[in-house]
Amino acid sequence: MHFHRASLPLLGALSLSARAAPQSEDLAAQRPGIIQLSLKAPRARDRRQVDIDLTYTFNFKYDIEFSLGTPGQKIVGSFDTGSVHIWVREKAEASVNTSVARARSYFDKNSSSTLVRTGGSAASGYNTAGNSSYQIDLYRDNMSLGGIDIKNASFGIINNAPRALDNFNSIFGFGMTDESGSKEKEHFVPTMTLLADQGLIDRRVFSLEIGDSGVLVGGVNRKKFWGRLGKQKMTVHPFHGKSLSRSDEGIPALLDTDTLLNIFPPSVFQPILKSFPGDKPLNKYSLYIVDCSLRDVNASIDLAFGKTTIKMPYSNFILSIEKPDECVLGMKESQKHTVLGQVFMRGVYIVMDQDNSEVYLANAVNCGSELVAIDKDVSAISSLTGNVPHFPQEDAKLRATNLTIRRGGNCPNSLEVLQQLVTDKDNTQLHLVSCLPRRDAPSTRRIISSFGPDTRVDFRHCIYREGYTEPASSYIIRSQQSNSRTIVNYNHLPEMTCHEFAQVVDGFDGHEPTLWHFEGRIPETTLACMRLLRQKLPEANISVEVEKPGREGLSQLAQEADVVFYSRVWAESRGHRSAKACLTKERRHQGSLGLCTWGADGATIMSQATGACLHCPVESESGQISVIDPVGAGDTFIAGMLLSLIRNDWPLSDIGKAASFAVRLATLKVQREGFGGLGRDIASR
Repeated sequence: MHFHRASLPLLGALSLSARAAPQSEDLAAQRPGIIQLSLKAPRARDRRQVDIDLTYTFNFKYDIEFSLGTPGQKIVGSFDTGSVHIWVREKAEASVNTSVARARSYFDKNSSSTLVRTGGSAASGYNTAGNSSYQIDLYRDNMSLGGIDIKNASFGIINNAPRALDNFNSIFGFGMTDESGSKEKEHFVPTMTLLADQGLIDRRVFSLEIGDSGVLVGGVNRKKFWGRLGKQKMTVHPFHGKSLSRSDEGIPALLDTDTLLNIFPPSVFQPILKSFPGDKPLNKYSLYIVDCSLRDVNASIDLAFGKTTIKMPYSNFILSIEKPDECVLGMKESQKHTVLGQVFMRGVYIVMDQDNSEVYLANAVNCGSELVAIDKDVSAISSLTGNVPHFPQEDAKLRATNLTIRRGGNCPNSLEVLQQLVTDKDNTQLHLVSCLPRRDAPSTRRIISSFGPDTRVDFRHCIYREGYTEPASSYIIRSQQSNSRTIVNYNHLPEMTCHEFAQVVDGFDGHEPTLWHFEGRIPETTLACMRLLRQKLPEANISVEVEKPGREGLSQLAQEADVVFYSRVWAESRGHRSAKACLTKERRHQGSLGLCTWGADGATIMSQATGACLHCPVESESGQISVIDPVGAGDTFIAGMLLSLIRNDWPLSDIGKAASFAVRLATLKVQREGFGGLGRDIASR
């Protein structure tokens, strides 16, 4: 019997895996969607804060350069994550002394041929700068930012700036705004929105590391942080002209690059203060003097954001002042608001996702540079994780060396390989039956697109879960020292039910031969689905993968399947010392075929009908095999066997030939990253 249609249902979850890549890529050089911006600290005030003028503890700025108008006029503005507006000065105010005025950059609106007055205006202010209320008239003009040209950029020209803003040159706001309810919408469009609308970035995301990295618009630098990027929800809340980042739980806080110090409520401030015995109040500035030698202590102030803990080393948290041998804590106390300023940001990597109103935090490191553009199909920035030199001990901190995100899942992996092997002559339609997030979720689009634009896989029978946006995820830690892989799985999607599977089966013609492959994830449900298939599609052939140890009921699945794929780890958990021992001792029905892979020892195949048992060793033309990526080797072996089942009569007349092909295919796979090109390369051999 020829299998004219091969259907590969997956009972359970499709995983989005993160694992190590063999080498880094500078993605910014290969694809659009990333803009790098440098942040410049004022002279004599570097990021180590050697000497701080206490009169400007709230006016320590990081500047960004851009140009406005036609021809372009160079402007230097303070990069501000707490403000949404860009505003510039048109001329020097009478209150400003000559030396300050000369150091500023001004915009001459009469010199630009492309300037447009929108007719709108905006009022705002800075609570930390005294009486700082101001108003700006809104304009549009061409802008150049980081070497990228932006058309019709929105900005304001400030009117009668108060003296409290004398320390400001201009402001370049990168904060989030609630555009849906904004009265300024027809007069003002935030810069991040313009960049996305004009196709300069794929998604309104930027990452910030105020040390060496600066600002990365549209992407992240995954060698600038360690651990998992922890997610917090943001909402827009008026805070003296700034946007407040409010988490779902805990204390709402403003992430503000324009503020040097952290401002904490008493519930946070007082416990931290108790960690520094001998502190002395500096009442004039509401600060506390501490011993400068504490900067050399190997300790940190830890702030928890959900499941993410940010560690602020004492060396960053203790700041020098004008007097020799005197230092202050980088925080102030306030009953009104909480601000996470530059003292906090020095040790943290921040990713702001304005499309989804989310902010991600991780501890900052400097391991070089590896840029990753974040597009609309990246479902979870928090799924970024790292490769480590060796497996960490509990409670240990370890720097990752690399990371990769890709779609996983045993059945989808087998499908990705199988679609490279089948041809039009096989007259075969491939199907995926799996639970996925809602149909329009970015993660769902990412999963489907991972099979390629010309995929042979039909996704019509997938079950899309409304109200869910994230797929099941697997976090893989690979040790370079031992080459071990530690996998942590998480799945929030409801599992497939037998009733849902029955509706899928009803879509197939019982008179057409079909082959159904199951991953034995949930044995009780899988068994019910297999028995349902026997009733509704009696001509169907069923294969099942028996892989994970400790799952009760897998042996019963094997007894009812036509083809059984055993993993070595499962066989060893049952006390079998070889693949042959597993196949001869495990029970299966009379006409079945059993296969057991055994790593570098290849695979063994046994026909239950004839008792024939053949060993297929791993073969290599060079005699040596360089293992690069073993993830998915078993899935590749299964794909090779499924191809033989599709193309040949059942039962297989030459089981040795089929298994040898599958072993060769899996051997090719472990010598490359991913599954790309397997079909082409196996065909050429």
